[in-house]
Amino acid sequence: MTSIPLTKTISIDDYKEESPDKNLIDIINHIHSVKSFDHLLDLANDWKLRDHETDSIKYKGLTTYERLIDLVLLPGNAESRSEYISIIKNQLERNNQQLKSILNTTPGTTINDNIIISTPTPCSKVFLFDIDNCLYSKHLNIHMLMQILIRKYFQYILKLDSYDIAKKLNEKYYKQYGLAIKGLINEHPDLKIDPVEYNSFVDDALPLHEIIKPDLELRETLLKIKQSGKFEKMWLYTNAYKSHALRCIVLLGIADIFDGLTFCDYEMVNDMICKPDPISYWNMTEQVGLRGDTIEERLKECVFIDDSLRNLEMGMHLNMKKCILIDHDVTEPYLIDAREANKKINVIGRFKDLESVLPELF
Repeated sequence: MTSIPLTKTISIDDYKEESPDKNLIDIINHIHSVKSFDHLLDLANDWKLRDHETDSIKYKGLTTYERLIDLVLLPGNAESRSEYISIIKNQLERNNQQLKSILNTTPGTTINDNIIISTPTPCSKVFLFDIDNCLYSKHLNIHMLMQILIRKYFQYILKLDSYDIAKKLNEKYYKQYGLAIKGLINEHPDLKIDPVEYNSFVDDALPLHEIIKPDLELRETLLKIKQSGKFEKMWLYTNAYKSHALRCIVLLGIADIFDGLTFCDYEMVNDMICKPDPISYWNMTEQVGLRGDTIEERLKECVFIDDSLRNLEMGMHLNMKKCILIDHDVTEPYLIDAREANKKINVIGRFKDLESVLPELF
């Protein structure tokens, strides 16, 4: 008789996520220290971004990543701030033109009307999906490119001479507030920062169309889940603003699959709520239409997939049926012992691994 191998289980304190950004960070630090792109390609031999054949896409002689890293080299004087605004505006225009060119060209690029105008309808069984570093791989290094844009916005709005100071503030505010923009607003009320403008200069300015491509394997897995009939709704749940969320799912070719979207509302300047704040989860249940008087009742039949262990821990604490961590470095699915008694978080490396975690759907 052949024995079936047991799934590995580890303590939550033993989970260590490998950063996909190390090579990119090394390159940025090098460029920042020598103020030059000399030997960039030699340094980038192991740079995973090169796997996506974006080196041929040039604008004003620079590749996508060189353009973004070029922002690091801009000093903080008034002339450079004006140049920075021009660079961002040009990128936003290119992004908008590209998005318009592919919208509604295939089923996957047509956004479900329920996402745009969401009306809560009563339900109990919902599959919740994070977006960034979840629906697309963290190895695309979009997170690191986003950090560059966040830090340049810090440098611009706070009139900082040093990119390094902006970097440290970004890290501090993220740890303290969960979102860098919340730190900016709370710590600098005199600046009257507009979060929607911030989003334009950061997430919306990312050249995602040069990085994210339609993912047919992901689409096939999501359609299988939808067609299984086990869930009443498939719902997007992200800390990003809606414009970024919608652009991601259109570029991935999955915009027609989901039944709704809960996002961090950047228009609520003084009341921006995001995961893992329990209020965010409650707001999401209201938007979805989940039945129950308490959040525990509402979430008891829900499945949640995210790349953040903190967000999933809160999901476990709030009584979600199953929480799944996606970590694109993982080669074999395993389990993490949650801090909640007798509860475990599933860990997978790609969406296709859901077949081993939720075999009843496939």
